[in-house]
Amino acid sequence: MKPTALLLLSFAAAAAAGAVVLDTEGNPLTPDAEYFINPAAIDLAGPLTLAARNDSCPLVVSLSPARSSTESGLPAIITPVRGDAAAVELLEDVTVVFDALTLCLQTTMWKIEFDRFGDGRFYVSTGTGDEGEPSAANRFKIRSAGGGDGDGDGGGQYELVFCPSACENCRRLCAGLGVYEEEGRQWLGIRDEEPFPFVFIKA
Repeated sequence: MKPTALLLLSFAAAAAAGAVVLDTEGNPLTPDAEYFINPAAIDLAGPLTLAARNDSCPLVVSLSPARSSTESGLPAIITPVRGDAAAVELLEDVTVVFDALTLCLQTTMWKIEFDRFGDGRFYVSTGTGDEGEPSAANRFKIRSAGGGDGDGDGGGQYELVFCPSACENCRRLCAGLGVYEEEGRQWLGIRDEEPFPFVFIKA
């Protein structure tokens, strides 16, 4: 069986179990709260934020510099696509929006974007679908750190995943998110061979 198929089966099993994502205080993540998404190792960088890659819009999700006195992370609202969910569950589709205003004057909802004019990588940018509504490119998942079946004990650490359940054509792109370094900055993008562990701190 192909690795992608195995990953999808693991997602289905974890979703059926209904395991929830926990913040650093041991409480379930809820869609009415805001959270800082921090690297599990605090000495590597600061919380996730937005920055201008190639000095242009849309903004791209980046790690803020560690112990920076001029830049900090942005609080995020993590909302299950399944609207009746009271908490964020492991390996369920969610949208992620930074609660912030930017100079780009556009939504701060996360979106997978292919850099067709640059290095050919997939980065976590910001935006929505063609009609201003969320699309499959805006759907992410959270799994326990270390992969596995998603139900294992990741020690309160988690990995972010792009693998939208509602888009048949997108399932060929089903991978964990990691970090790319470029010109002194760390950018979030698809990097399944090196997924980056995070924790969620309630704002």
